[in-house]
Parts: sequence; structure tokens; C-alpha cells
Amino acid sequence: MASMSEFIVNWIDLVWLPVTWLVVIPRHRKIAFAFMLLCAITMRLQIDLIHSTGFTTGFTKVFEGDVKLRATIVYAVFCAAYLMLLHFSPRSQWPVLLSATIGVYVFAFCASMIIMAI
Repeated sequence: MASMSEFIVNWIDLVWLPVTWLVVIPRHRKIAFAFMLLCAITMRLQIDLIHSTGFTTGFTKVFEGDVKLRATIVYAVFCAAYLMLLHFSPRSQWPVLLSATIGVYVFAFCASMIIMAI
């Protein structure tokens, strides 16, 4: 049975869902929830990919510590930036919001992969 700290570390990124509900206006909530869930799923897949190679601290071992912590930090920074973007642009239209969401997601994916590989 996993300890409470392991449970918290594994699921801390889902804290963004209630924060999203509080910060984002109702007409942007669906895409914001989709973004947060997609980031959580992608982060777990990236972590599993790195772990499956046998390099749990990254390929170059520049940073000590597991890639899970680095991935969580990188995605947390991008999720916070995304929520700030949505909060300060409530009148944005659907195509602009969707393109910003895709752009932030791609940038978060690339940045986390680089940081985890180092």
C-alpha cells in the first residue's frame, strides 16, 4: 500500500482542476479543463517513457532526483501561466483561445521533455 506522500506526489497536478473552476470564466471552462487533463495525461506518459528507458534521473544526469518532480514543476509553471492568460483575457474569442491553448500545450510538452531529458 502506498503511503500518503506518494499518493500526493502522484496526484498533485489534479489540484489545477478546482483552481481552473475558480479562475476561468464559465464560457472558457471546457477548454481549460481539457487543457489541464491533457497536461496531466501527457506528463504521466512522458514520465513513463523516461522511466522505461531505465534513466530515472534523465539521460545526462545533470540534475539529481527523479524526472517526476521536474515534470511536475514544469507543467505547474505552464498551467499557472495558462490560467493567468485566461484570467486576464476573458473576452477572447474561441479561435484565439484554442490557438493559445494549443501553443501553450506544445511549448509545455517540449520544455518538459527537454528538462526531463537533461
